[in-house]
Amino acid sequence: MSEYKGLEIHSMPPPSSGGIHVIQILKMLEPHNLKKFGPQTTQAVHLTAMSMQRAFLDRALYLGDPDFHAVPVKRLLDQEYLDELSLAIGARKIPQSDDLKLIPLPKESSETTHFTLADEEGNLIASTQTINGWFGSGVIASGTGIVLNNEMDDFAQKVGAQNLFGAVGGEFNLVQPRKRPLSSMSPTILTRKGKPVLALGSPSGTRIISCVAQTILNSVEFKMPLYEAVAATRIHQQWKPDLLKIEAPFLAPKVEMELKAKGHNIVHEKLGCSIQAIKKVKKGWVGVSDPRGEGLALGR
Repeated sequence: MSEYKGLEIHSMPPPSSGGIHVIQILKMLEPHNLKKFGPQTTQAVHLTAMSMQRAFLDRALYLGDPDFHAVPVKRLLDQEYLDELSLAIGARKIPQSDDLKLIPLPKESSETTHFTLADEEGNLIASTQTINGWFGSGVIASGTGIVLNNEMDDFAQKVGAQNLFGAVGGEFNLVQPRKRPLSSMSPTILTRKGKPVLALGSPSGTRIISCVAQTILNSVEFKMPLYEAVAATRIHQQWKPDLLKIEAPFLAPKVEMELKAKGHNIVHEKLGCSIQAIKKVKKGWVGVSDPRGEGLALGR
């Protein structure tokens, strides 16, 4: 658990990388007060992309199955460390992926689907399940109709190799008997003084992390209504490949031109996220199923 803008963030722990890096992205951005720039402005997008780049570098270096490797969760979420990262993303020059300098951690002792539910008593569930790729392994267990997953792809074949989603693998995510592969699932619940505020999650591999973080930013930082927070144009930067992906309906041409001038390698690409979110409002709950997907928001 961590805090952001006075809200408690509860998200998925390792072997998912999602919770750690959703929190890292939000905490890196918090001191920059993106609200003063406005949503989808050049500086807001630039800083958000830089925070994603930094988070995915840590993902490649430190994340894996905690049963096999002591994942430094406390150090990765240490406020002093996040303050250093926050300063780094504010640098004038955009670092290329191979030029990013490692910031030492502080010392410490030793096909995916998602649903979000809330009831009248304020209980919240954010749940993500996956078979990884489209139709998983493409194999059905005889006589069952059950599609087998291809979750082995979430392991690193070798240090530096990229998986189905282009994520770079580190030594702590190499294949090993009884080890669980690293995922990006990020089912997340936000509370205020223990009371439920927002719950959300999404499918789409590594893009889950950035899509969930941006939806939280839109709702909490930019005060967008939940539908607009979910539907707004999203970006994705995952360190390698060194690209800033922007999905339809894209950003204003002037903003994209200014981002290119800053050194961002922009491509237009569908990200595949389908955020499912529920937010507490004065009269009850608001549910939103991402208009990009095939989900549905229901209530009674």
